[in-house]
Amino acid sequence: TIKIGGDWSLAATPRLNGTLNVRREEGDLFATVNTTLDAGELALGITELVLAARWSDDALDANARFRSTRAGTADASATVAAGNAPGRMATDVPMTVKVVADLASLRPLQPWLGTLAVLDGRARIDVEGRGTLAQPDLAGTMTGDALRFDLPQFGVHLRDGRLRARLVDRALVLDEFSFLGGAGRFTAKGTLASAANAADRASAKANVTWEATDFTVVNRPDLRLVADGKGTLALADGK
Repeated sequence: TIKIGGDWSLAATPRLNGTLNVRREEGDLFATVNTTLDAGELALGITELVLAARWSDDALDANARFRSTRAGTADASATVAAGNAPGRMATDVPMTVKVVADLASLRPLQPWLGTLAVLDGRARIDVEGRGTLAQPDLAGTMTGDALRFDLPQFGVHLRDGRLRARLVDRALVLDEFSFLGGAGRFTAKGTLASAANAADRASAKANVTWEATDFTVVNRPDLRLVADGKGTLALADGK
């Protein structure tokens, strides 16, 4: 039911100058029909959604703001320098980007999973990027607390999840990823992926160590699976 309004004033002579503003005027976003949630839980509860961009001789300065009663808040900003070709955004010019999001509950995201799974918990994302559009360098943190993942039809009930992750040198470093299952816990840490450069996917490397102690993976009337053990998951040279 969301309605969007805006105003803009742009001119290319030949370099681009002007402004663009887009904002929510009224209404909300809803998930499709889901049998596990009532109608009130299908809405994001959006109270503010704003995007503002300004071009000055092809240089871009943009900001975005999101507020909702159920999903939380998010703020983003970006700058892109002017390129050599007038009226065009180059991918090899300096840029900056920053995204800060506080998600008070992950439950509004659950209908988009496309399953009967129940997702919940709190999350925060604080990421900055520099470099160029073609070769961005990202740094920042991602945290999650009181994470929960339930898949009742398969007997999966994971709770008290924690996530502590960092973006460093094109790698996602897991300082902590854990879930409680039954009376036990699963934990993992390590580097999920890194590459020498953004274009060289074959050079990506990963190394994650994990440990399970009395960890209940599945608990159904006809099947109970409890895991104990530890191991390593690794990726090198694309294998």
